[in-house]
Amino acid sequence: MRRPMRASWMVLAAFLFVVGLGCQREGPAERAGKEIDKTLEKTSEVVEDTGEKVEDAARTAIEKAKEVGTTIGEAAERTGERLQEVSE
Repeated sequence: MRRPMRASWMVLAAFLFVVGLGCQREGPAERAGKEIDKTLEKTSEVVEDTGEKVEDAARTAIEKAKEVGTTIGEAAERTGERLQEVSE
């Protein structure tokens, strides 16, 4: 009867030892993993911000192109009207 009890205590001791290893301070691999996570998070934020800036710049460019197109169209129309006036 002593052997099963001794085996139980040995299993319990081994379990506590393994659990205790998991509670130690973080090692170099864990620190490196955390640094990688931080870097990826910052990179993601920068990419997102850059994407928003590109979208804003594209909208502005489209608006300016429309304005220029309207201005060119108006100028062309006025030129056509003047040419008609001169040719009459």
